[in-house]
Amino acid sequence: SPAAGAQPGAEDAVLAASSDDQWEAFLKRYREVRKYPRDLVVKLSPNLAYPAIFMRHKMEIVDEDAEWVYLRNLPIEDPDSRAHRTWVMRQTIEVRELMRQEAAAEQFVMDPAVEHPLPGFSDRIHLEERSSGLPIQGRWGLGVAVADMNGDGLVDLVLPPVRLGKPYPTVFLQTSTGWQEWTAVQWPEIKLDYGDVQVADFDGDGHLDIALACHFLRNYVLYGNGKGDFTRWTELPRASERITSRALVKADFDGDGRMDLATLAELDVDLATNAQHLGALVQVLLNTPKGWQALEIEGGGRDVYGDHLAVGDFNADGRPDLLVSSHKNSNRHLIFLNRGDGRSFRPVSSREFPYLGYVFGVAAGKLDGTRGDAAVVGAFQSVRAGSQQHPMNGVIVYTLGPGEDEPAVARTVVAVDGREYDAYVSALVADVDGDGRNDLVMGRRNGTVEIYLQGLEGQLVREYSPELDFGDAYINALAVAAPGSGSERMLIVVSSDGKSTAGSVRAFAVRRGPLTRATVAR
Repeated sequence: SPAAGAQPGAEDAVLAASSDDQWEAFLKRYREVRKYPRDLVVKLSPNLAYPAIFMRHKMEIVDEDAEWVYLRNLPIEDPDSRAHRTWVMRQTIEVRELMRQEAAAEQFVMDPAVEHPLPGFSDRIHLEERSSGLPIQGRWGLGVAVADMNGDGLVDLVLPPVRLGKPYPTVFLQTSTGWQEWTAVQWPEIKLDYGDVQVADFDGDGHLDIALACHFLRNYVLYGNGKGDFTRWTELPRASERITSRALVKADFDGDGRMDLATLAELDVDLATNAQHLGALVQVLLNTPKGWQALEIEGGGRDVYGDHLAVGDFNADGRPDLLVSSHKNSNRHLIFLNRGDGRSFRPVSSREFPYLGYVFGVAAGKLDGTRGDAAVVGAFQSVRAGSQQHPMNGVIVYTLGPGEDEPAVARTVVAVDGREYDAYVSALVADVDGDGRNDLVMGRRNGTVEIYLQGLEGQLVREYSPELDFGDAYINALAVAAPGSGSERMLIVVSSDGKSTAGSVRAFAVRRGPLTRATVAR
């Protein structure tokens, strides 16, 4: 029988990267003594031989008798051994792993070997569905805006175009009996697609307008007249014509009283040429009296793109800052601090940010005990422990301390788990239960929505919420509709199709007290 050893080519790499147990088992087999017919063995020296003329790899002679020669492979460290190449590859992998561990030693890694504290649990609220009139299928996009679009005192929902559906936004008006699509609305004849949406009075005429970031297309503001006519529009400029975006946030970045916008690139490569885009991946769009102006911001020029942006005053200076998601694990800048004029931002990097991590869901808002707004991220790391890769998902809250040059970054881990292919992909900071304190809502890739209620001392506890079961639908966007005249506080969940569950737009009235059989029956 032929001697044990690694096969040449690609199998060398597979074996070199195998687990510790697999490698040890291979070494044991590799050094086993095997017998070969004496008349086939080609002796090279008193101690070395080929098993046969057609098996030209050197082996050690261990023993022989009249019929057999007993051979074993050379030590794997010997350059003449048939598995030496695999051993060198294994050594290279181990050295790189050691270097990676040394580099990660002072970084934040959700180590699977460490027991991470679990959040406390509560059952303080229950949710009653109020989705009558809302769509129960469709690939609904990455944003939802909550605003009173028709001036009746009830907050309504504005959604970007549904993917592979109607090529214009959808407005669902809230009524006393449920939701109703606003069919009398008028849209411009321009090409739109799914993405993100923001609502504000951008031109200062007292009527709400709609801003859209469209997948692989242009971005627009559709100006409203207060009566459902949005046919007046403008195309938003871009600091780089190569960059498209489907993530959008609003804020008055330059403090002039006019609402501005910011965008995040949806890719950092040109799909036609595979060339990497450099520059203008994060942009601010200033709404000036002379028109919109697009600006590239410092630190947002490479290794960052994603589906979500958030705005918060993270360093408590009264100016809106940016928090970005990142689909590249090499990005080290998650927070961009506004220097005051809305034109210049300072990127913040920290060892407290996830090392080689992906950040999919982001949100910002005030939590008890924080100096400025908290930055909330849903992070994913593929963590190597030994020879195994472990998916690690985390809900992490960041706060900034004082410091003009380099503010201190504090990290609080709210939740960690190792669920595969189930990252936190959307996030929200809002007062869910109406107690005056902001809470966290996190949407996951496989249809779970998690609520973390904030307690009296600022602690976050996981709310028991089996009502929020969306199968395997992809949770794209979250919002809280605060109560208006005659309306209820509602949690809004927007999802896209999963493998077996249709996407939908759902609304849930928030009620005090746990879920009981009586509330289910009602």
